[in-house]
Amino acid sequence: MKLPISRSTRHRGVAPGGSSAHSDDSGSSRSASKSSAAARSMFVEELEQLARLTAFRPELRLVVGESGSDWSFDWRSGTISVDGGRLASESADFNRGLVLHESAHAAITRLHAIVPLETLKDRRLFALLNVVEDCRIETWMQIRFPGCQPWVRNYNNRLFRPIMAADSERPPAAQFLGGILTRWWFGTATEPMGAEARQALDSVWPAIERVLKALPPKLDALGDPSATYARSPVARCYAAVDAGHSPVAFEKAVRLAQYEMWSAVHQAILPAYLQLLPPKNDLGKSFTLYLSTLLEAQQHRDGSWNPRTASTPSSPVYNRPFSYERRQDPLKPEDHDPYLQSWRRQHAAIELLAERLLRWFEVHRRTSFRHGCPSGIRLNLRAAMRFEADPRLYDKLWSRPLIPKRIDPHFSVVIDRSGSMMGERIEQTFHGTVLLCEVCRRVGLPLNVYTFGSRVERLLLHDEPLSPDVRAKLASLPASARGGTNLTEALEMVVADLGESPFRDRFVIVLSDGEPDDEGSARQQIARLAADAVVLLGLGLGPGTVRLQELLPVSRVNLAAEDVPAALATLLLGAIRTSGAAPHNVDGGNVILA
Repeated sequence: MKLPISRSTRHRGVAPGGSSAHSDDSGSSRSASKSSAAARSMFVEELEQLARLTAFRPELRLVVGESGSDWSFDWRSGTISVDGGRLASESADFNRGLVLHESAHAAITRLHAIVPLETLKDRRLFALLNVVEDCRIETWMQIRFPGCQPWVRNYNNRLFRPIMAADSERPPAAQFLGGILTRWWFGTATEPMGAEARQALDSVWPAIERVLKALPPKLDALGDPSATYARSPVARCYAAVDAGHSPVAFEKAVRLAQYEMWSAVHQAILPAYLQLLPPKNDLGKSFTLYLSTLLEAQQHRDGSWNPRTASTPSSPVYNRPFSYERRQDPLKPEDHDPYLQSWRRQHAAIELLAERLLRWFEVHRRTSFRHGCPSGIRLNLRAAMRFEADPRLYDKLWSRPLIPKRIDPHFSVVIDRSGSMMGERIEQTFHGTVLLCEVCRRVGLPLNVYTFGSRVERLLLHDEPLSPDVRAKLASLPASARGGTNLTEALEMVVADLGESPFRDRFVIVLSDGEPDDEGSARQQIARLAADAVVLLGLGLGPGTVRLQELLPVSRVNLAAEDVPAALATLLLGAIRTSGAAPHNVDGGNVILA
């Protein structure tokens, strides 16, 4: 489709608002000023119509900002912000191209609802997603609107210049990001690259090509994707948003394409990129500078998934029953149920973590074989071929089945709700508890939840349904932070409950922001649990929680409050992977949720 070009600017090739002549006559100057303002207004109106056409959203608005302001799309208000300085100084086609770019994000970018917020907040990972998603949406733009290709070429050739001119000594991760952009746009990674970055880029390029094909079909070839959508995990990511308002066919296709893109990134591109990254707390000046250059060169700051502005998923496009008020606060239930609010806030992370665990269980429940045996029930064909060349390998021909390890965990979470936990710490602990409850129920993992302060309370038993009453007890957690830190009584209750547990691999996770008031007796209960082969894990919230590591050697301490949900998910994953292993083998490191 050939997009329209404004007649008012075609003969000049510059955006309306500039002046090419000066006159000493004040009346002529005022007339020229009025004419320039009118031309600028007409051009802005043209850009707004272009945005609405591209995004299939007739309610989109275009707002001209101050000179130097960001180009961005705000999902919640349905507004594209334009840099007023570039509107006046750049060519008309340059501005058309950038508006089309933002509109394409509005049309087909849905990362904010699929990728966990903790991942988007990591600047290093956001840079990768930014690069790959830009390549995808601009590929779609040029297929959907072939007439825009000169516009895209105009601004990309300009904006990629500082990326290519960056210091050739930059770290491998920076070379990798730049290599993706330049190889996609110019056909080859033209910038200087080290062997490590080039090898990583070559290894992931088939996945990049898969991303570039992860596009929604044209409307005339759409068909009905409902059955595919219903079976896809992406439908569960949108379960809260879609309640009572099923999206139309094209929106389903957009979400399926976005999930295919994220699958390719997570399965192939992200692991290679992580191998190139410096430690999170030691990015180095050159890599930090390169990230800044990269994000500044890419003009969009898409409000739908920028970690600085991302919050909760917006309402789906095309669902006309949603009002602007619902779109601005789509996750606020009418009855203000804090538990449901937390669930809806984290629904993408919950579904993706549950899916990851289910895949892991499926793989590890399969029968595996030991190869190279003198006898067995299965002939190893590769060994047989080697035997043809070397008859001395006659005793290596067979494979024997291994008995699958029975995975039989039971989790207990013990939460400090003393007065010092009040505020953000207890709030984020509540969100982490909701995440654990929902994931464990989806996967079928038994979970008990306890709290301790001046008194001890059991909020959930593993065989108890998540009824409205139980959710209400869990939802009261943020408002219940008060009193002392009496851990012993809580551990005594845990000991009694685990004594009746039919499960073999038992894990207890203690969340606290300081030392217990009853350290001596708490140590006795910890020793009693350890003697019963219970694995104890600790999470220390806030600075100065190193002493918790002395009490519970397998601990992560000095955690920021916002890191609690991800840390709980990390411990859950590590415990499952090492179910039945010694405590010191439990993975307490960082895990990227996916």
